[in-house]
Amino acid sequence: MEGNVPNSWLVVDDNKLTNTIYTKLIHHILPEVSVETVSSVDAAEDSISNGPFFNLILTDIMMPDGGAEELFKRLDGKADVLQRIIPMTAGISEAGYNMLQLNGCRLFVEKPLNELILTQLFYFSTQDDFANNGSSKPPEILTTSGRSRPYPRFALDNVVFRDELRRMVEQIRRMTYPDDKSSVTQLLHKLSGTLNVYGYSGMAQAAQALHRNMLSDELVTEEITRQLNELADGLSAL
Repeated sequence: MEGNVPNSWLVVDDNKLTNTIYTKLIHHILPEVSVETVSSVDAAEDSISNGPFFNLILTDIMMPDGGAEELFKRLDGKADVLQRIIPMTAGISEAGYNMLQLNGCRLFVEKPLNELILTQLFYFSTQDDFANNGSSKPPEILTTSGRSRPYPRFALDNVVFRDELRRMVEQIRRMTYPDDKSSVTQLLHKLSGTLNVYGYSGMAQAAQALHRNMLSDELVTEEITRQLNELADGLSAL
């Protein structure tokens, strides 16, 4: 892969907040890497076909439009691209694992990405002979557990996440219900998924519950506003 400067990565995840966090994290840890993010398989296919050469393509296994499995199908026959796809997951099912094995994956990574994972992926991306497909062995997972400090405290990726979280809290406090209902529900959907990935399951459940309440229209405006303020206070305390 020598001569492909800068080292370019494509990140495919339907959660745009996650994409923002990963972009900032990669730029901080690996400033020599340029990052493009997309939130669908369609956009990923277009970027791969018409965009720059990508040394690595990191794609979420589970997405509404099929995720990694659908991307594998669309790129079938393009061995030079398939070998650079690295699936990501916050938790894999038996079916998902079997899918990776059927596609010959050697390696997939645990979400959320962290410094340990990114530095190892960068090493792989610079090797001319690296190919993440064509293996007959069971896929191996590159996990977050090798960090020197317990996750998520004091981790650089957690610092980046908290920075983004502060911005989200500011947005929530500026919004009013029901005037900004559409924007608030979209924000809550993004938050619940990202909070779960980063280990804040309690707050993720609170965001999910508020999201459901807003969609059902069963609660009065004052109660929704109260719950929004409570959520913002809780997120600020993380």
